[in-house]
Amino acid sequence: MNPIFKGVILFFGGLLILLIVLQILVSLFADDYVANRLKEEVRKSSDNTYTIDFDDFDLGVFTGSATISNLRINADTAAFSDTIAANKPAKILFGGTVGELDISGINVFSAVWGDELHISSITLSRPYIRARRNPGTIPEDTTKQFSSVDSTIYAAISKKYKTLEIGEIDINEGHGIFTKRTDTLSALGKLNLNLQNIRVDSASAKSGRTFFTDDISIEAGGFMFKLSDSVNTVRFDALQISSDDQTIAMDSLQLIPRYPRFEYSRRYGTKKDRINLDIPKVRFEGVDFSRFIDSARIYAQYGTIDNARLHDFLNRSARSGPPKPRTLPFVMFRDLGQKIKIDSLKINNAFISYSEYIGETPRPGKITFEQLNASLYDISNYPDDIQQGITTVMDARTRVMGNGLLNAHFEFPMDSENGFHKINGRLSSMPITDFNRMIEYVAFVRIDTGMLNSLKFDMTLNKERSNGTLIMKYENFKISVLDKKSITQKGLLENLMTFVANNFVVRKNNTPESGMQAGRIQFERVEDKSIFNFWWKSLLSGIKESIKK
Repeated sequence: MNPIFKGVILFFGGLLILLIVLQILVSLFADDYVANRLKEEVRKSSDNTYTIDFDDFDLGVFTGSATISNLRINADTAAFSDTIAANKPAKILFGGTVGELDISGINVFSAVWGDELHISSITLSRPYIRARRNPGTIPEDTTKQFSSVDSTIYAAISKKYKTLEIGEIDINEGHGIFTKRTDTLSALGKLNLNLQNIRVDSASAKSGRTFFTDDISIEAGGFMFKLSDSVNTVRFDALQISSDDQTIAMDSLQLIPRYPRFEYSRRYGTKKDRINLDIPKVRFEGVDFSRFIDSARIYAQYGTIDNARLHDFLNRSARSGPPKPRTLPFVMFRDLGQKIKIDSLKINNAFISYSEYIGETPRPGKITFEQLNASLYDISNYPDDIQQGITTVMDARTRVMGNGLLNAHFEFPMDSENGFHKINGRLSSMPITDFNRMIEYVAFVRIDTGMLNSLKFDMTLNKERSNGTLIMKYENFKISVLDKKSITQKGLLENLMTFVANNFVVRKNNTPESGMQAGRIQFERVEDKSIFNFWWKSLLSGIKESIKK
């Protein structure tokens, strides 16, 4: 063999043997040393609040990798106490387990001798995270705040590194729970998360961006969150987010009341509409993830809501505390801290019911809007859009009481000072008796006969009142006055009132032949009731004007 070739083989062979021997020595001695140092650093950096433990720690110095098996994170609940003057009580403590934490592709030379930390990937398998809220009351000025994820990470690494780069972060089969004392405030049954192209440096720390990457993929499910009003819970079965596809999709989004209909307002402390909402499918397309990361503004080109079911129930007889004024929904949206813009949104085949219970009646009165299809345009609470006078528009088509076809047009000027908005619509032919499901149990009147030929209305509303006109063409209208408790016509008084109503109070016909009478819409808003109550009572005021002599 050529001496030079033989020397090269011996050199590299010897080098390989040396590396193997060094890796064996590292495995025997360095793993334990680094593991102990890691535990100590976690304890010291958290002022003894957090400790970690694990079953196994494998360090690959030459491959730039590390694996931790069955990682356990523990928090000392003494951190919730403010008895030690030097420490401020923690607002939230975290704990839990990670089945396996794997870090690979660390640039060893840069990490040890340079000022940059480069990592190919970080993978967390089967993490289960427990978050506990301090059961005590925490003054606002005792909580620690951070301006962004980037600035927080940079503050932690800047003493050693100027740059952190991570190619990919994966979380597989994750789940978690958030509690206060024994009450579960929130829970997540499944989480698969992938983040790519992560870079943190002084520039990103100063940029104010909300997150350290806009290359995101999320699959989550089994989510539950109790709202701060203490009487409602939000759930969804599945959530998918993809920055590559620019989509956000959600299955079975629900707003679920935590208490039965007649207990709900008492638990809340005052009269409140009990809303039960179920949306099987929600999807947004053309989502600009970069805009959200850079400026915390949400933007989507197009959204769809399929087969939504909303049930609004108001117990007017509930004994409760002083009423709490409610902001109109579109004004509440305009004033949200989170800025949102959606160019267009379609609602397909929705169902809405509004029910009122007066008290002492057999059941609540109900009005329904079925097979509802709507298109909304220019949905935005961006300050610059509001300053330019943007108006959110909705065109809706629905079957009232499952029968008469209603076409309605809504305009919500987002720069309105007092909640001003406009609605106009037209309702097609239907039996007036279909409204008995509401009228009998709220007004204690039964419509015995009557055919609605058409109904047109045009009204303006604000946070205090509504005004407008209503033209209702109908024929052969006749009513009966009912007993409140039994919802039947009985006794001399009801018979007398029925006779007076049909002969002296209400018009039997309102047609061009009999002489048309328009109704004036005029209603003072009850500020602690829902917008459905406001709209319905506004229309009812015009209907009453149309039918009376």
